[in-house]
Amino acid sequence: MSLEEQAFDQEIEDVVIAGKRALLKLRMQRAVEMPGMKTHMFKKIRRQIARALTMRRQREIARGITQEQSRRMRRRRRLELKVKYEDAYGGERKGPKSRRWLRRMGRIV
Repeated sequence: MSLEEQAFDQEIEDVVIAGKRALLKLRMQRAVEMPGMKTHMFKKIRRQIARALTMRRQREIARGITQEQSRRMRRRRRLELKVKYEDAYGGERKGPKSRRWLRRMGRIV
């Protein structure tokens, strides 16, 4: 993948994350019954996220990535993020762990 394609993928990812943050903020505003809340923004933000995800999937199809491969990539991305946070905050004690435990905790994909 070229640098331009990587930058475009990162931009799509940023749009999705920004949209999810905005939705969370709107849900919090609804929860506290904030006056002047813009309820029509829910639909607009959800549509924008859906468009970005559709565009990402279309690009994957153009590159010849199957649905299962896409699913695996998504799982791996989520797992890498989880591991990064656990490394930063010290997630678990040291010591031997069974393969079953590792699989349940998502260490083995």
